[in-house]
Amino acid sequence: MATALMEPGYSSLQDVVGPKVQANACDGLPGVSQPLEEAQPQLRKVRELEVIVPDGARPGETRLSLSLEDAHKLLVTVPPGALPGDRLVLTEQDEGAWSCAVAGSCRRLSPRAADDGTVKFLVPPNVTPGVTKMAASTGHGETVMVTVPHGAVPGDKVVLSRDPGVGGDAGPWRCSFVRLRVQAEEGEAAQLGPLVLVPTPRAPPPEAGDACRQLFAAARAAGCHVSHKLVRGCAPPLNVPGLLAADAVDEGEELLRIPARFHITPRRAQGEDPELWRACAELPEGVPRGRRAEVCQTAFVARLLHEAEDRAVAAAAGGAARDGGACEDFGRTDAEVLSVWRSYVDGILSEHFDAHPFRLAAADPASMRAAFTPSPEADFFVEMARDFGSMHSFLQAAFAERMPRRRCPSLGMYTRGRFSVLTRVFETCDSSTLVPVVDLFNHSTTSPGVSWRWDAEGQAMVVTADRAHCAGEELCCSYGPRSNVLLYRTYGFTHPPEQEPGWSHIVRRERMLPVYEVFLPSGWRDQIVLDTARLEDSLCRALNSAAANGRDAVAFLRLLCARSRWPYEESERLRPALQALARARARDPASSAWWSELEGADRELAGQEWARLLMCEYLCLVAHEEAIACADGALEESRSLARARVLRRLLGQALGMLRAGKRFGIRRVRADGGEEGEEDEVEP
Repeated sequence: MATALMEPGYSSLQDVVGPKVQANACDGLPGVSQPLEEAQPQLRKVRELEVIVPDGARPGETRLSLSLEDAHKLLVTVPPGALPGDRLVLTEQDEGAWSCAVAGSCRRLSPRAADDGTVKFLVPPNVTPGVTKMAASTGHGETVMVTVPHGAVPGDKVVLSRDPGVGGDAGPWRCSFVRLRVQAEEGEAAQLGPLVLVPTPRAPPPEAGDACRQLFAAARAAGCHVSHKLVRGCAPPLNVPGLLAADAVDEGEELLRIPARFHITPRRAQGEDPELWRACAELPEGVPRGRRAEVCQTAFVARLLHEAEDRAVAAAAGGAARDGGACEDFGRTDAEVLSVWRSYVDGILSEHFDAHPFRLAAADPASMRAAFTPSPEADFFVEMARDFGSMHSFLQAAFAERMPRRRCPSLGMYTRGRFSVLTRVFETCDSSTLVPVVDLFNHSTTSPGVSWRWDAEGQAMVVTADRAHCAGEELCCSYGPRSNVLLYRTYGFTHPPEQEPGWSHIVRRERMLPVYEVFLPSGWRDQIVLDTARLEDSLCRALNSAAANGRDAVAFLRLLCARSRWPYEESERLRPALQALARARARDPASSAWWSELEGADRELAGQEWARLLMCEYLCLVAHEEAIACADGALEESRSLARARVLRRLLGQALGMLRAGKRFGIRRVRADGGEEGEEDEVEP
């Protein structure tokens, strides 16, 4: 029997902060329906009618009286299995003979009843608040009808409960919708402001061009190969300081060779300053073990930066600082390496990282959140700004306890060192390697021009020209096929959207608590990275864990995407970009060229960092939803986003394995058996 739950509108739906939840409950009335005298059908075409099953209708019992155009009436019994909110399609087969089909619009749910007698489920994807009805089985042969309230979002929790009643007769069902809202801490700006506002050095550092020339000279004198065709400068279209060709460069020409002994890695910091390494290795439990090498490398760079500042102060006073500056002498480092390092950090000393999102978030977290709403990235920016300060506090405590006679790097210099590591590292024989000179190249997606490689046999970083360059042309490398989300959070800039190689969205746990509670094992804390270029390990673990937890992994991913996508489609300022995307896809369903369909003043959106980042996230979510639909056979691949082909292949294989009861993983293989290029494959 279907019970109609009558809702009074849920006008006071509660927003709740963090993991604590508060619900607004509304009493329902058990619907006892009588046969209805008249229902108003919608005439679609001759001899085909549509009618919505009204609230209170009893399947197999309630009869609907439908008026036909010839003044006759048609009596229809609500078919078994049809529920209020379902659409009935009536078609005349022969003269006077009609058939009835149920075209369900009511969302049927099969929640699990809790031990306390409540029934809990989540608002499903693709609902219309105030319109979509949900039919929830209580597990006792009874179905409760609930209308999705205004303001509800896919993934919101719904709780049905009722009093035991008197004499064994249970009372009416009551419905609670639970919404979660993440709220910033009070006084956040005051807490964060001092953390990553990199202070100006106590004396003017060497001018950037002079520091670069000194670095080139020191590197050449120490035996590094630095082509005389390289010069520091700016050129269009980037107009950002980088490396230019002072003379014509030939294809295949080797431009740089920097041996490993000049690299700054955590392992090198350990060798040069074992006392610092031991202190960082024994940081408190609050510091993940994998991050202790990062803290050591950052502190080592900060030590070099302190010395550079001391040299600048001495130079401004007309003197010369001692070799070790305010820090201890680098007695273990040979003179050639130390000369290169000192010239290298002289250039870093003049950088303030003003445009980096972590620094912007620390300076004004409220404005940063407003600029990037509804993206979860602003929360990440603020979180990382706070993390800089936390790691420095741990380092201070380590110095006070284990090296009380040594000067701990200041917060400002530690921050400058951390930004330098974050934005400049390469992967060589170590996953975090600072390589002087090589990190001066700017990034290009469309025409990098030069490429770098780690020469394992020669133990050196080598940079070679991939094509010829004329004099005055900028030489760019690639920082990797990063989406605008990953590019901005690492370096503080984005691609033009037409150059973006793929899309990403990082799911934050606090925004998905109801979904995680239902689908994933208790205590799941990992963030989930969605990317159209690959299946990230975090997504693989989550899908496998949902399946192992006895849940539908496909439904989990579909709900994850729907809940994440919802706020973008509700965003007023993003609406012009979404409408432009709709126009582009109306012309070509596989197109993602939202930037090409912007109109009037809205054309400026294509150049805004926030719009690029938000559209990157939105397209990533749409691509995952379409990949699921393609795997289900519900969408033709030709009508899905063309840039997400890799995702559709990998996700389709992964979901197929999960449906077959198998766990899956990702392995990287050489493409077509060649030595160049790699691609991912799904394997059991």
